[in-house]
Amino acid sequence: KATMHLGIRVRQERERQGLSREDLTQRMPENMRMHTNTLWNIEVGRTKNPRMDQLQALAQALGVSVPYLMGQADDPSTVRRTKHNSQNFE
Repeated sequence: KATMHLGIRVRQERERQGLSREDLTQRMPENMRMHTNTLWNIEVGRTKNPRMDQLQALAQALGVSVPYLMGQADDPSTVRRTKHNSQNFE
């Protein structure tokens, strides 16, 4: 469901931008960078409940919104600020 959308959207967006998994992880902020295996697990749906910081790192590195990655918005640039996705920003 939501994780299915997440994996599909992450992979599609990564491939659309011509990025390898390694390229994508290198785009993430250093303090939020995930291992390429973690990214693979998200893309194939093995990670059922990714942490919010992981979602934010993916969205930021891909230049899209968290709601878009989660399948909650069709527009990649739609940004919805919630308690959850704004807590780690300064």
